[in-house]
Amino acid sequence: MHSATFRGYAELDKDVTAVVKTEAQVVDAQESQTFTTAFAGPPSESYEASGVVDQPVFSAIPGDSVVLTLHTQVRVDNSKNRKGSGMLTTGFTTHKVTAAYGLKWQS
Repeated sequence: MHSATFRGYAELDKDVTAVVKTEAQVVDAQESQTFTTAFAGPPSESYEASGVVDQPVFSAIPGDSVVLTLHTQVRVDNSKNRKGSGMLTTGFTTHKVTAAYGLKWQS
């Protein structure tokens, strides 16, 4: 994977934080790539966040099949404001998990 783009809506009270994190790993490989986007309250707005890896870390032997796993987490933390709340979606209006991943394969 060489890039990831997240789109959604953030609504966070003061001192409430949120994180969108995706880890990509080729099955049976020791290396992984992680894309993390952090937010701090009090925004209430739509967002688009992208990340790019300069040097891809994955390679495969030509002719072999490769299994790529993607794990995405969305977390909201109110530990600094126990009475605060927040919401972070990864879809503008659908409230579904929506993300775009850029993959580059070489043979």
